[in-house]
Amino acid sequence: MRFTLCAIGTWGDVAPFMTLGRVLRQRGAEVAFAAPPEFATAVVDAGLNFHPIAPTCTPLVKEVSTMTGSPLSALGLLVRATKVITQEALTELPAIAEGSHMLVATGIAYAAPHVAEALGIPYRAVCVCPRWYPSRSHPPTADAAVRRPKPVNSAAWWINDWSTDRMLDEVVNPWRSGQSLSRVTGLYGRMIGLSGERFLAADEALAPLPDDIEGTRRVSAMPSFQPDSLPRQVEDFLASGEPPVYIGFGSMQPKDAGRLLDLVLESASALNVRTIIPQIWVQAASRSTPGACLAVGHVPFSQLFPRLAAVVHHGGAGTTTTAARSGVPQLVIPHVMDQYYWGHRVHELGIGPRPLASNRLSARRLSAKLRETLDSTVIAEKARSVAGQLAGRDGATELAKALCRDLS
Repeated sequence: MRFTLCAIGTWGDVAPFMTLGRVLRQRGAEVAFAAPPEFATAVVDAGLNFHPIAPTCTPLVKEVSTMTGSPLSALGLLVRATKVITQEALTELPAIAEGSHMLVATGIAYAAPHVAEALGIPYRAVCVCPRWYPSRSHPPTADAAVRRPKPVNSAAWWINDWSTDRMLDEVVNPWRSGQSLSRVTGLYGRMIGLSGERFLAADEALAPLPDDIEGTRRVSAMPSFQPDSLPRQVEDFLASGEPPVYIGFGSMQPKDAGRLLDLVLESASALNVRTIIPQIWVQAASRSTPGACLAVGHVPFSQLFPRLAAVVHHGGAGTTTTAARSGVPQLVIPHVMDQYYWGHRVHELGIGPRPLASNRLSARRLSAKLRETLDSTVIAEKARSVAGQLAGRDGATELAKALCRDLS
């Protein structure tokens, strides 16, 4: 059997699908992997057949991630770019998926269900957060609010569906007409999968599914494909002193890398803690780091996090899950989309303090939140307890088995 895996988004979208692709290959399946072009080297290194798609995606993510203080501007950019990304995918994906027996997608994959329908093959959609599914229990993903009244949530989801149809109608339906397919609405619902096409890849202890969400199968969170060991410089730094704190925001790009670096280093110095930070911050700020701080590129979080005092991050699904499985306290500083959900869940589970809004980030606030994270024995105990609940989960294997069963 042959699968096409389509991951249009950030590293957090692509890397778990790389793990899924490897598991499917181990089960004897052929895998075509479609993702934005900058992930080519990583996908090929994982032993998968790479096909570039949606080159607009990564520049979009970088630009939107710097606009957390300007939600209306970010929304306008998202609308324009989503249309372009969908048009690109509709053009490129059919040839990639030709001859496949199933198309499996995640991320900004509005084109994928229509390509699957045109090719006459099953479609499966993988989400990593319950907030992507319409429910009276929560507002749409882009809403930073954790809770709103149920009637407000219902109305917001109706607006979400209506606005998505308005946004993409002129892109999707002319393409469908050219494929002799009928005109459709409900484009958001088709992207996240109709009943029976949906998979939620998230651990139940971290991300409970509201009762009114039906037709969704659950598997555990899928680990990102990463090296099996840490670089020597990281090992040496870990061995040279007390466990450090990792501070990083994934694919979120800082507006002012110099200011961010200053406040992070000031906070760490005030608390006398060692830190590990992303190399990209140092490069963007054209700075060096003090001896108590190590700047790193891509490193395997599953190997690093268990050896830390705490993790400060943006609230991506993969980073949150990896930190939770590692049993370390975490502080979430959400920027966009479902990161607000994960920040709330970290606090609700007691494995970290209340999240700190990225547009209110300062050295004083970061120091106070980090001190709360590090000093709380309750948070430390809760983090170890939750890690025990999550031990031994393998969402990639679970999902691969389910996908193969669907084709048997």
